[in-house]
Amino acid sequence: MSLEQLGNYDAFVTGRVTYEKSYANWGHTAGGPYIDLINAMPKYVASRSLTQTAWNATLLGPDPSSAIARLKDQPGKDLIKYGTSRFDNALLRDHLIDEFGFWIMPVVAGAGQRLFEDVDTSGLHDGDRLTPQGVADAEMIGRDRLHPPYAVFVSTGAARATQMLEILRQAAGLDDTPITAAPGLRSSAEDRWSEAARAAGKGADLDAMRAIDPDLVEQESVLLGSALRQVVQGLPEGGRALVVGHSPTNEAAVLGLVGRVVPPLG
Repeated sequence: MSLEQLGNYDAFVTGRVTYEKSYANWGHTAGGPYIDLINAMPKYVASRSLTQTAWNATLLGPDPSSAIARLKDQPGKDLIKYGTSRFDNALLRDHLIDEFGFWIMPVVAGAGQRLFEDVDTSGLHDGDRLTPQGVADAEMIGRDRLHPPYAVFVSTGAARATQMLEILRQAAGLDDTPITAAPGLRSSAEDRWSEAARAAGKGADLDAMRAIDPDLVEQESVLLGSALRQVVQGLPEGGRALVVGHSPTNEAAVLGLVGRVVPPLG
């Protein structure tokens, strides 16, 4: 990566192993603009064993995904992460990776860890954006079904959810209100939800899926409802939030919060 490219980033995100190796290689070196920039940039480290850091580094704490979501919500440049590790499982699961960059070297090394060997890539989707019909539906909701003002706009972190929120936020005339990512509203049992939806039939609602897999709906509504409760508790007095995610997990979150099924806006 060139010095110019490195200037596009505010900070590094790493796991423990990459942090320790990078610190050993770079942390005690100085004397050039490239090395000096790397040394000066903040580093955010995901680790369950480290208790202290050096080299302008900060531990992400017990919930690194939420910490990364908060960093992404702040103004500034992008974050960059080198290498792949078990940490990427959490980042992929919580839809916190916006872009992959690959350096392809024409070298066959033989044995060794393969790229993504221990990483679940089933959550990766090409072009995870709204379809033209999805954009039209979002614009319709923005025209006909919103009741602003909203104190906060909340996305699960999925690209389509955030894109829809951008449309709704503009329709509400609140472009200056930030969009906040709440990865806890994203289910870790998406495959099981998909199986329940297929078994319940096209267009099935949460009650129909509960008839197919009651344990799933009961357990997930508690977890997702807890994440939604945190959103509500963070609102100013009298404030309201507009939350966008995926069906039926959004409905499960509301069920866990209020004890009944409430249909979504669209």
